[in-house]
Amino acid sequence: MAGFLTNVAQTEPFGIVGAATALRFDRDMLKDFAGPVILFDHLRLRAAGFPPHPHAGLGIVTYLPEDSPGALRDRDTASGETRVEPGDLLWFRTGTGLIHEENPAAEGMEVNQVQIWVPLAEKSQALPPATSLLKAAAVPVAGDAGGNRVKVMLGEYGGARSPLETTEPFALLDLALSGRLPLEVPVGWEGIVYASAGEIAVELPGEGAVLGPGQVIGIRPGAALRLRGNGARALYMARPILGRPLVVQGMYAMAGQADIDAAKRRFHAGEFGEIVPYPKIEHPERKYVPAGLEPDLAVTPVVLRQAEVRHYDQGWWKLRLQYVRYEYNNSETAHGYRFVWENPDGEEEPYQLGGYIPYMEYAAELLAIAGREGWGNIPYRDSF
Repeated sequence: MAGFLTNVAQTEPFGIVGAATALRFDRDMLKDFAGPVILFDHLRLRAAGFPPHPHAGLGIVTYLPEDSPGALRDRDTASGETRVEPGDLLWFRTGTGLIHEENPAAEGMEVNQVQIWVPLAEKSQALPPATSLLKAAAVPVAGDAGGNRVKVMLGEYGGARSPLETTEPFALLDLALSGRLPLEVPVGWEGIVYASAGEIAVELPGEGAVLGPGQVIGIRPGAALRLRGNGARALYMARPILGRPLVVQGMYAMAGQADIDAAKRRFHAGEFGEIVPYPKIEHPERKYVPAGLEPDLAVTPVVLRQAEVRHYDQGWWKLRLQYVRYEYNNSETAHGYRFVWENPDGEEEPYQLGGYIPYMEYAAELLAIAGREGWGNIPYRDSF
């Protein structure tokens, strides 16, 4: 493969209505370059962040640049609650699995946040989850004769080394370029440059590219990298080549599909732990008339069989598949299957969300449980 540089990729914007805006790139955007990063988000959190959700098998970096107006409140099942201030970095080893959520620490204070998903080797995926916090005051800063500044968030640069040790080697440098002289970055690992502000020239022997704000480029190991920019800002991320592919699916990144399936079973069994959701999730108004309020619609469901999974996007609501006998007010009965929700307070909500199923894998898992337990083979007379 010729050359050290990959294609230049433009991050893609996405948003959460009323809560956040973000720029995102993933490894697929750099084509045949696996690289040191699975996913990268540059977020602006406002009214709210992300409710409790699971992860397994990957490392996660949460970094707040020093210009962030507000702090971040993280809660996770490995370390409890952590306040991440501007300039701080929080490292997650999700390992066998954890739950976390993140929200602005103060209402109305926007959070400028970078989140990076880091691939880990299979041996690290089998470790228990853990988190570590690096405070801004402990971050070493290196400089050069050209007035460039390097905050060594993870790894090392120019004789300065971050005090936070990650599960496996990973470098994250926050670069402020002065424009007087290029910044020289040794490239012994696979790297990625993300331009967060200004225009940056990326120079290698015989190659070069220019990045605008929100653009990224990959660098293959083995060449001296030089970066130029007048008042520009960038992040440089790097790690040794992993050496084997990962399977990435949703919130999981593991050695194979069987490992992901096992992690999902642990999550649904409650083995990742649990976080009481914050803030409270608001749901649509009831859509159907409850039993007993209108005689021509009155029906009482009697649950005969039940299976459930927990849905993190809705704040630990449980989605249930039930085999039910329906008892109508005219003395007739019927049997059938239905999806219903249980809210975080333990109350069943058969009239909310209208049987909404967020992911096909939830329906497939519940149907598989029903099949294993023989729901479809229940003699009609025995189901009353």
